[in-house]
Amino acid sequence: MNPALSYVVAAAVVAEMANVIIAKAAPPTDMRALILGTVLYAAVFLGLAKSQTTTKKSPSVGKKAVSGEMDGFVFAITNGGDLKPARLAHIVLLYLCRNGLGPNEEFPESAAYHYNLCKVSTGTGRALGIGGETNCRTDLQDYIAGLKLTTEWALAQKKYDQVKTTDADEEGRFKLTDLVPGEYTLTALGQAGANTAYWEEGNIVVQGGKVTSVKLSSPKTACPIKHD
Repeated sequence: MNPALSYVVAAAVVAEMANVIIAKAAPPTDMRALILGTVLYAAVFLGLAKSQTTTKKSPSVGKKAVSGEMDGFVFAITNGGDLKPARLAHIVLLYLCRNGLGPNEEFPESAAYHYNLCKVSTGTGRALGIGGETNCRTDLQDYIAGLKLTTEWALAQKKYDQVKTTDADEEGRFKLTDLVPGEYTLTALGQAGANTAYWEEGNIVVQGGKVTSVKLSSPKTACPIKHD
C-alpha cells in the first residue's frame, strides 16, 4: 500500500477512537468536528512526512542533524491523590526553535510559534470571561482549534519535521522518534479518570542522540464527562 494512503487509513481508525472519547464527554457538535478534524489532519500530515523521507530534506529546520527521541507519561492526579493515566491520549509535538537562541535572536516562524498565535486569536472563552463548565469546554475547543490550524499551516508550508504525532497506550505512555534537535511544545488530549483533559508543556529540549523523558501530570483544562 502507498505510504501516504496507509496513513490515511490509519487516520480513519484513530478518528473512530477519538469519536468514542468525544461521545462520552458529550461536547457540542462543532467541538466534535474540530477534534476529529485535528486527528485526521495530523495522521495525513504524518503520512506525507513519511513519504518525503525518500526525497529531499525538509527546508523547515535546515541541515539534518543527529535525531533525538522522546518518551513520556501523561496522567492526572485526583483531589484524593489517585493517579489516572490518560488512556490512548492523542499526542502532538510542535517544534519551536533550535536550542540556544541568542538573546537578540527572534523566534523563527515555526509550528509552536504559530500555535501560540492561534491560541491568542481563538481564546474566546477566556476573553469573554465565561465561567463554569461552559468556560472549560470553550477552552478545550480553543486548544483543539489551535492545533488544527497549526497542522494545516505546517502542511501548507511543507514543514514536515515540525509536527510529530502519536497516541499513548492504555497506561498513558508514548514514544516519539526521529526528532530534530531543538526546543518543543508538547500537547496531549485524552481521557483521564472522569475527565476529558488537555495537557501542554513548553520549553522541552531535545538533544541529538539522546532520549528526552517527559511527564505531563497537570492538565491545563479538564472537563467532567457527562453521564446520561
